[in-house]
Amino acid sequence: MNMQQLFKQAATNRAALEGNPYPGRGIGIGLNKSGKHLILVTFVTGRSGGSRNRRYKLLDHGRVDTEVADLSKETGDPEKTIYSAMAGHSGVYLASNGRQTDTVFECWGVTENDFERAMNKHTYENDSISTPRITAVCVTPGNNAYTGKMSILRRSPFGTTCERNFFNFEEFCPGIGHFLTTYLTDGNPPPIYQGEPFFLPLVGDNPTDIAEELWGALNEANRVCLAVKLVNLQTGRPEEPFLKNKY
Repeated sequence: MNMQQLFKQAATNRAALEGNPYPGRGIGIGLNKSGKHLILVTFVTGRSGGSRNRRYKLLDHGRVDTEVADLSKETGDPEKTIYSAMAGHSGVYLASNGRQTDTVFECWGVTENDFERAMNKHTYENDSISTPRITAVCVTPGNNAYTGKMSILRRSPFGTTCERNFFNFEEFCPGIGHFLTTYLTDGNPPPIYQGEPFFLPLVGDNPTDIAEELWGALNEANRVCLAVKLVNLQTGRPEEPFLKNKY
């Protein structure tokens, strides 16, 4: 696929996302338009009161956690809805849709294949839908070097075993992100996401512009929260994440 085809496909996928009422939770990694910063994205869309009653909160060292937005309303199952959506330090940065974020850091730097070993400690979520577990990690040592990894853990169509899918990236195209979502679209139950990560445009160079554009692609009724983090490729250091909350 050449550059023109790549951006055309990304635009097509963006239009499809805008028309998708319910992709579930999503993550993305890529480069901003200038190619000077690595981008990490995480977002939540929700249908139930408990799923919608969430927001992202910024903690120390650029960590982003979910929290209940209004304690007087339905809160949902905290095992499924409360987790670290973004975290990172020392040139290793993650985005995910669950508590596997902490497992990656527990495993990192111990042996080879840290990411795969961490994901082997988890499976798809234990809910009625068997929601996939999606995770992205980027390593940025500085001097414009980087690597990216993504995974999706989903239930096998042939039984209750877990399919573990890993995707490795050694180069990104500026202005393009690689994304995974938990579901393909709305449904009862919603069909789980299949296939490889898909391309989306990363419009702009700063986190606010990127976040606002992606937020506009999410269904207005179901979008809940979104976070964008930039990491300077020259230094390997992150900027403070930009958060967009509905509630």
